[in-house]
Amino acid sequence: METTQQGYDESRQPDAPPPSGVLQLLQEIVADVKRLIGQQVRLAMHELQLEGARAVGIVLTAIISGILGALCLLFVLLTAVAALHEIVGLAVWMSCGAVALALMVVAGGLLLYLKGQMQRLRVVPVRTLHTVKEDAQWIKEWIASSRT
Repeated sequence: METTQQGYDESRQPDAPPPSGVLQLLQEIVADVKRLIGQQVRLAMHELQLEGARAVGIVLTAIISGILGALCLLFVLLTAVAALHEIVGLAVWMSCGAVALALMVVAGGLLLYLKGQMQRLRVVPVRTLHTVKEDAQWIKEWIASSRT
């Protein structure tokens, strides 16, 4: 019956002495730091993927809105110009001006919407930076507390 202690490498020679307390502690710290770095990298990659998907969605929305808006509004605008000319009795140039003014208001609203979406877009992985700061603060406090 061979008994092994938890935390030690089982591939070691059975007659090799276990690492001293300080050496074992350093090995565990290095393993924890490696694990922490790996977790931070995975978190940053996940955050960037989410923000990338959001950016693609914003761009696609802007392109599709522009194309569909141009196609649909073309006929609506021609109808509006004709209606202003026929019903209200405005000159054709005045009817075109009124329709163009309405278009500028709508375009301004769409630009404000896109500006708001662009401001929400984050390029820097904020949550990752926050957790790295927290981890660094915890390590500093842990090191300082072990000295006292």
